[in-house]
Formats: sequence, structure tokens, C-alpha cells
Amino acid sequence: MNRKVFFFIAALVICSSISAQEQHYPVNPHAFGNNMNFKGRILINGIEQQSNDIEIGAFNGNTITGSKRIECFGTNQYYRINMLIYGTNENYEVSFKLYNHQTGEELDNCIITTAEGEPCTVIWENDGSYGTFKNSINLNFVSGQAFTKDIAAYTENGGYYLIASPIGEVDPENVENMLANSYDLYWFDQSQELEWRNYKKDGGFNLVSGKGYLYANSADITLSFTGAPYSGNGEVTLAYGEKAGFTGWNLVGNPFAETAYIADGRDFYVMNEEGSEIVPAESNNIAAMEGVFVLANADGETMTFTTTEPESGNGKGLALNLSKGASTGSATRDGVIDRAIVRIGEGAMLPKFQFRDNSTKIYIPQDGKDYAIARVDGDGVCAVSTEVPVHFKTKENGSYSINVDAKDMDMSYLHLIDNMTGADIDLLESSCYTFEAKTSDYASRFKLVFATLDSPTNGNNFAFIDANGNIIVNGEGTLQVVDVTGRVILSGDAMNRVSTNGMTAGVYVLRLINGNDVKTQKIVMR
Repeated sequence: MNRKVFFFIAALVICSSISAQEQHYPVNPHAFGNNMNFKGRILINGIEQQSNDIEIGAFNGNTITGSKRIECFGTNQYYRINMLIYGTNENYEVSFKLYNHQTGEELDNCIITTAEGEPCTVIWENDGSYGTFKNSINLNFVSGQAFTKDIAAYTENGGYYLIASPIGEVDPENVENMLANSYDLYWFDQSQELEWRNYKKDGGFNLVSGKGYLYANSADITLSFTGAPYSGNGEVTLAYGEKAGFTGWNLVGNPFAETAYIADGRDFYVMNEEGSEIVPAESNNIAAMEGVFVLANADGETMTFTTTEPESGNGKGLALNLSKGASTGSATRDGVIDRAIVRIGEGAMLPKFQFRDNSTKIYIPQDGKDYAIARVDGDGVCAVSTEVPVHFKTKENGSYSINVDAKDMDMSYLHLIDNMTGADIDLLESSCYTFEAKTSDYASRFKLVFATLDSPTNGNNFAFIDANGNIIVNGEGTLQVVDVTGRVILSGDAMNRVSTNGMTAGVYVLRLINGNDVKTQKIVMR
């Protein structure tokens, strides 16, 4: 016998061997007057099924109106369900269930789409004779837990989200509501000529573990990812991709179905609550289904998401929140359009990421570069006192507010200086500064002057010297400055800032006298 003919006959035998197998969904054809032929492709969580252990039942309410197992067809062995669906005189919408004869699993959550992935329904229509359902249909049965993320409708200047899949690789067609209404879905790749790949225009792509995506929808919806939650090691490989303005930037995503952290503690960007700007994150936790921007230093570098919170956080710091219009001074993220952060003693330096060319920005210049997060050295034992230049550039004339929030810091001095107007704002007294700005204003408009007493070895410190050489006093009473010979060279009521003009370099003792309470401290003038 010809070998090719033998294999063809064998395939026919295999493909036709299920006719006598038992049915989980038994149907009585004699109870119905008419039928139609239905053919469809069967998937579970987006994966095409090719086993004749899979049986599909068609239903009119609770009545079984059709039943068949998956079959293979042709020499190419493509797999389809090919069944008769019965009916009487009433038209009805057909629902489906799946039963796996090998595992005993039964699924009734079925997403019905056309072959092109558009949502649709199957209607049995009585035409008084045998008929054929003309459309090619996908039946995608959903197995596992559902993970949901609420999405608010986009507005003129907001409503975007950085999203990620919590169930591993998934076709967006199989994420409930993702492709509903008018939507935007982008994948970021800085190696492309245009960094954002558009799902609708550039061809579809699956959402994969560890990557993040930019998403928006024209209506309030709830995205629903259904399947087994991701259970990998959380490792993500980054790309460097030398390109002006985008070198090293990667949009990654929390692969887990719960809150995760970045194991190496690196800083990252998140989308602000309005969905209008990408801003540096203040904490290390990343919510489930959330994407973030990170920076790679070399091609092939890896980073790891973990569900265990690291022992050390991002360090102490100051967060400068910029908002459009007058501010209530709230330390929440509501209304924030941009952010810059100063880390004290530990943390990282993260360059400014330009999400929109027309955005108003607040940033920290250091060594000729613009940073969203900058580290200011401090030894963590002696008092830290410094000035930091804060640059601001607006693309739109109007009123703006800057609010500074101290994270894990007991501030004794926190001032924002407006170099253009001369305003000196004590942010310990007034929580924010509102100002008018024009596009023609020079960028180096502000500076932040701050100080904190952070001395675990000596809890009596009450004063220190700022970057301008002034003594900053934290306390009330009479201040005396005593030189090494014991001579009092300055005496008077303690003030917030005491000039050291005329004092020579050397070691001095400060006394702060308040009734019977006397505190002493050494300082060094350089």
C-alpha cells in the first residue's frame, strides 16, 4: 500500500473515532422540529483546544439543544466543533458549556467572538428547514480566577493607565472589556523609530508577563483578566537601546496578581491619578495589574519583581508636588501633574522622563542633567542641611502650586525660595506655595532650602549650619555662642536663623537657655 495513502487513511480513522463516545450533554433530536449546522473554534483562556476529550453543549436556557466533541478535519488536521443545534418554532440566543472528559472540568463562562475577534452572539432562527449558521465563530471558555481593574473614561487631558497582565501571556481579545468602545492600547519600545506601538494600527500583540502597556477607554469599564495567576520568579530582562531621549527606558509591569516590589530598590515612574502625566513614585510598592517605567544601564540587564517587601525602602526624602491652579496643600496625589523628589543619604538618581512634549515640568538640575529624583549626600548621623536648585518650566501661562511633603523626615527647617519674586516660603508654616507663571519665565526659578536634625547618637542637637553659613536654631530661649576660650561672642534671643558674619573658622559651643533648661552643643565653623 502507498505510504502516503496509509497515513491519510489512518488520520481519517483517528478523526472519526469519537462518534460512539459518550455524551456529557445528551440531546434528544426528536423533541425539536428543526436544526441548523454550527461550526466553531474552541479555546480555553485563549488557547486553542485540539482534544476530542472536549465536548461542547449548546443550550436554550437550561435545555440542551446540541452536543458534540471536537473533531479534526482534512489532511492539515484543523480542529473544530461541528454540531447540529436544534430548535422548534421559537428563535433564541444560544449559550454554551464545555466539559473535559479527561479531567471532569466543566466551564460555562464562554466569550463568543467572530473569527476577527469582535464580540457577537449566536441566534437560532426557525426557517422551517435545515439551515447553516453562516458566521465563523470562536468559543473561548474562561477558566480560573478573575482579576479586575477599574478604568475611568478618558478626558481631554487624562484617563490613561499603565497596565499589566496578572495571569501571564494573554490575547487582549480575551480580556473582558479591553477592546470594547473606543480604546487606546500601546506597547512601548524605545528601539523603534516611534516608541509607541499602536495595537489597532500596527498589528495586534499579546500582553506578556513583566511588560507594561499604556491603555485608555472612552467609557467607564472594568477590565477582567481570568485565568491562573502568574507563579514565576518575577525576573524581567531589560533593553538598553541607545536612542536620544529614550536610552535605557523600559515599560515593565507587575507580573503577579498581588502587590509587588522591585527587589533591587530602584526608583521608577508611575502614572499620576489623573492619568495625564508620568511621575516618579514615592514608594516601592506596585499594585497588581500596574505598569511602571524603569531605567536600564546596560542591554540584557535584569530586574526582579517580588511579593516580599524589601527591608529597606527608598530612603528619606522630600517630594515636590506641582499642580495646576490653587492648591489646598494636601499631601495626597490628587491633582498632581508632575513631581520631583530629593532623597537624603540613600536612594538613587533618576533622570526626567518626557512623556509629553507640551508638559509643564518640575525637575532638579545636577551636573548638567535634569532629574526627577536626585540624591543629596548625608551621613545619617550629623544634621543634614543643604540647598537644592529646583527648575520649573511651563508650556501654559497660569496659576500653579508647589507642595512639599517630607517622607520619614523630622524637618526643622523647610523653605521654598522663589528667585524671581523673592518670596521665601516657610513650608513648615504654610504647606504650599501658589504663584503665577508664564512660558517666558526662566527655568531656574526656585530653590529648596531644608535641614533636619538626625542624630541617633546625640538627641540634644538643636542647631546646625546651613549652606550659607547661618546657624539654624530649633528651639526657644536665649542663645549663646561660646569660643574655645570660654568667651561669649554672641548672645541674644534664639532666632530661626543667626548670621555667623565675623566668626572665624573653629570649634564653638552653643548654649540654648530656656529658664532652668540649658542645652549645649558643639559646632564647627569652616
